[in-house]
Amino acid sequence: MKINPEIFSHIKEEHLLNEQQLIEQIYEEFGMGILLKMAQKASEVKNNAYAPYSNYQVGASVLTIDEQIFTGVNAEAVSYTQTTHAEESAIRNAISTGVIRELGQHFIAAILYASPDSEFGAPCGHCRQIISDHAENCVVAQGTADGDLKHVTTLSLIFPFSFSVLTFEYNYGVNIGLEPMT
Repeated sequence: MKINPEIFSHIKEEHLLNEQQLIEQIYEEFGMGILLKMAQKASEVKNNAYAPYSNYQVGASVLTIDEQIFTGVNAEAVSYTQTTHAEESAIRNAISTGVIRELGQHFIAAILYASPDSEFGAPCGHCRQIISDHAENCVVAQGTADGDLKHVTTLSLIFPFSFSVLTFEYNYGVNIGLEPMT
């Protein structure tokens, strides 16, 4: 898989190479089949989403660094701000099994979302922040409604200036005491 550098002309070439290497590393370590399996699982569970107001059912799957897959769906609330997003749901499902205790705070290797249409989409800002809380960087993929793979990128390309505990340490040399659970 090659990334077209013209699409990302605002990004330094060496950064692009690092992102391409991350995607290739996931393919090497887990195989292309794992992303297709994630796409199929996300497509299957999206039908369980509760979306009575938007009718926009989304499913998501999270691949952990030890190759476990967790799924989630969106669940709307009438106030929309209380809606649970599919990516958030999949991450919380993983956390509820004790994955942070087993693998540490940064347990996500890849995350995939599948929506009812196959147009290009990406996790919203809310979900990007939650993903960045649990991945130093990871593959972010889009699946189709019928379980195929549509698009593959990385978290740092879609969320280059994420806010995290590391932001405090890097920018201010301050440890704010929010150490990951061990």
